Amino acid sequence: MHFLFAYIDYRQLLAKTAAISKKDGLISICTTTGNSFQQLRTAGTTKIARFVCRLFNVKPTEILDQYAALMPNNSACLQNAVQEAGYDVLSHDIHHLRISVATWREAWDFMHNAGWFVEALHRYQLSKYKIAIMFTIAKFTGLLPLTKGRIEDTMEFVVLTAKRR
Repeated sequence: MHFLFAYIDYRQLLAKTAAISKKDGLISICTTTGNSFQQLRTAGTTKIARFVCRLFNVKPTEILDQYAALMPNNSACLQNAVQEAGYDVLSHDIHHLRISVATWREAWDFMHNAGWFVEALHRYQLSKYKIAIMFTIAKFTGLLPLTKGRIEDTMEFVVLTAKRR
């Protein structure tokens, strides 16, 4: 189960997996957590962010909340859910991946081509050109803090292996 929890409720998927797993069966999970994209969450509360969102009829906190509602808040929540579903955790690692984009094309590549926010892009009808405008506004108004000319944020993800009791 790798990166499914942004689309399917992790508790339901774990319960269904446990129902069909044999004793001593193994599962592997790799998922982001609700601790991801904290810079983006913070930026969404500023006046310029509200202006950009109204201009393009976009609700970034709603998008992030929608994804976060399906995935575990943090690694402890995931471990608890795995154990409640009838598994023993064998290994568990937390990783932090820095997301760094300097151009709107890099932002588009991450959001669309890598598949992280495809559903939201389609729902809000955000084309490459709208992303280019939004990115330019965000970069040049200081909406998101810059590090050496790049907008950066962090994704937290957990890699877990467990065995069915």
